[in-house]
Amino acid sequence: MLFEQPRLGRNTQRNLDRFREQIGFDRLSTPAERRKWTWFVGSVHQIIVSCGWRMGNYRSLERLARCIYDDGSIVPGWRLSHFVYAAFCDNVNDHGECGDPPDYSHVTAAPYVDAMTLDNRMRGYYRSAIAKLQERYPNVNYYRHRAFRNLESWLAGEDPD
Repeated sequence: MLFEQPRLGRNTQRNLDRFREQIGFDRLSTPAERRKWTWFVGSVHQIIVSCGWRMGNYRSLERLARCIYDDGSIVPGWRLSHFVYAAFCDNVNDHGECGDPPDYSHVTAAPYVDAMTLDNRMRGYYRSAIAKLQERYPNVNYYRHRAFRNLESWLAGEDPD
């Protein structure tokens, strides 16, 4: 990737514009609407489509969404990202920053890595999501606070704040 696609994953205005467009679209719905079951099922469907897969029918999609919802250990990275995005969407005064799209990929990886770094804003959304997930799924080990403010604080052995 470094040699053949050096621009891959860069923070670009184009990526930020697409991100803001999606946020604007999602914010047309109220927080209560975004927490309804149909919204959750739709978000599962959106992930499936973005991966290039097809879901047979709505009943199958709903059964899959129910499994994901009921068992906190299924796709914890996606679930964490979903909750972080929900916290972000609720803050209508935050219009996003250039580093946000890649930060969501970091958040998605959080349950599978020892630690990561996030800026202060995104760490706030992350902490909010972790608290809600720990409350909903107290026996699931994936939802631990692992986000440091920078590499130095991580290497120094500081607690993630």
